[in-house]
Amino acid sequence: MSSSDGNALTTRKNKRRKCSRMQLWTEDDPPGGEPETIKNNFEPNPEQFLLTSVTFYVVMTAFSQTGCTYLNIHPDLFAQIFVFNPDVATIWSVPLLLSLAMVLLVDERVEFVKEVKELMVDGVIPNVAPTGANGILMLSLGAGIGEEALFRGFLMPLLSNGILERGLGGTEVATYASLGVTSVIFGALHAITPAYQIWATLAGFLFGWEYLNDGLGSAMFTHCFYDFIAFAFIILLWGKPKQPSSSSSSEAGKE
Repeated sequence: MSSSDGNALTTRKNKRRKCSRMQLWTEDDPPGGEPETIKNNFEPNPEQFLLTSVTFYVVMTAFSQTGCTYLNIHPDLFAQIFVFNPDVATIWSVPLLLSLAMVLLVDERVEFVKEVKELMVDGVIPNVAPTGANGILMLSLGAGIGEEALFRGFLMPLLSNGILERGLGGTEVATYASLGVTSVIFGALHAITPAYQIWATLAGFLFGWEYLNDGLGSAMFTHCFYDFIAFAFIILLWGKPKQPSSSSSSEAGKE
């Protein structure tokens, strides 16, 4: 997902941990019995979430374009958005889509996947699902264009040129060093869980490698395309209300 989503989920996760340590007892339920844990209830605000996220990505893109122009480190970012082969860019998304399919298949059997699912169900889905297809498209375009403009369009050439200008290495060293550093930073800014951080770092490496081989527009398309598919399937599969188990239904019937 996106870095703004990651920051919101990390904040929500930390708050939930703090509140989970607060206990509520009554005279009929003194300490030593089983306490009732105070639950964190955050009211979703889809409109505000969408507006804040899109604004964040617009600012990110504008900053990247301004930095590239001022430092003269990259051709015009906006001119490259439509310079790509959509067939090739779609193929680049295959590893990401396979990882998504795997996660959706084992979401109740693997602990670190369950942790990510819980954060998505609590924080992302209630704010994204009500915005509908248009909202998901806006978020996907914002993340794909904004994040790729910053990490691949601005930071990678900035780091690469800096290494070359300081004589710290040749072209290959500068290229791979900038790819590695930006991938790690990309993963760190998506660190809603340790496992998700590792996945995001690998995704950042894939986007960077695509940028080096097929250009910035291709990386933007792949990022947008994957985010849209991921949002759609996560909402469809994880956004469904939980159905009561058969044992719970039978016990309720007996009562």
